Amino acid sequence: MTEQPIILLAHDDPSLCGYIDAFLTDAGFDVRPASTGQEALTLFRSQPVDLVLMDANLCQPGYVQVLAQIRQAGADCPIIVMADGQEITHAVKAAGVEDWDCLQKPISDLPILEHAIRMSLLRAGLVREARDRREYLEDKVSQCELQLKLVKQDLEAKKIALREVLACVEQDSQEIGRRIAVNIEGAILPMLQSLQQGLPRAQAEMVREIEKSLQDIASPFVDHLSRRFTSLSPAEVRICDLIRRGLDNKAIARLSNLSVQTIATHRRSIRHKLGISSQKVNMTSYLRTYESHDAPAPGDNS
Repeated sequence: MTEQPIILLAHDDPSLCGYIDAFLTDAGFDVRPASTGQEALTLFRSQPVDLVLMDANLCQPGYVQVLAQIRQAGADCPIIVMADGQEITHAVKAAGVEDWDCLQKPISDLPILEHAIRMSLLRAGLVREARDRREYLEDKVSQCELQLKLVKQDLEAKKIALREVLACVEQDSQEIGRRIAVNIEGAILPMLQSLQQGLPRAQAEMVREIEKSLQDIASPFVDHLSRRFTSLSPAEVRICDLIRRGLDNKAIARLSNLSVQTIATHRRSIRHKLGISSQKVNMTSYLRTYESHDAPAPGDNS
């Protein structure tokens, strides 16, 4: 709305129209008078107005047709119809025209008319401001939704790239493991087997355990067990490996430089951490299930 609101005044009585025009002009409004409906529509189409003040006796065309054409043009300016009866309300509603006000005639006190005009302009301004604010917020929401969609797409692309990188890392890891296994079996194990010949029994047994440990480097057992049961200590993992090989507590104690009682304590702790302390499960058989990728879940004895 401009600093001086533009009022389209449509009235069929020239003297009364001039009287209202002069009053509203003195009140600070820019009044554009029209004596017929066609003249009012011509003025309305020629330039925007802030409010339409129309008398119900308007003709050529009548006020209902003028109202309908203004609203059909998409104008949202407030419209006040000066009328002397309720019949105009039914006529306007019958024509399907909405969003207009009625001011009862006769209007003996023009300040009442001024107040009605100012209130209508104020309400229209608030409605327009709320609409603009809503459109602004809806635009911001649309922008945020678009940005979120782009971020999701970027994140999905990165996830795909990460999966590809991890797949390459896993492939490289498997290749490294294969090469290590080939080197152990082709070079180191034959040397250890030759070294066992002629050694005392205790030393030969130690060499055999070293041989088995090297064989386990290429085996998935230790890695599977450590990943599945993170609460196991490194010492307990080593004892699990010896139990898996079928060694009893005395043999494990001798190889680990620990007492038999300490090994027995470790076994109880290991059974608890494996989730089989209350089950009648052979620990050697259970641990051997972790030699393959199809290892059972903790406590699964099926």
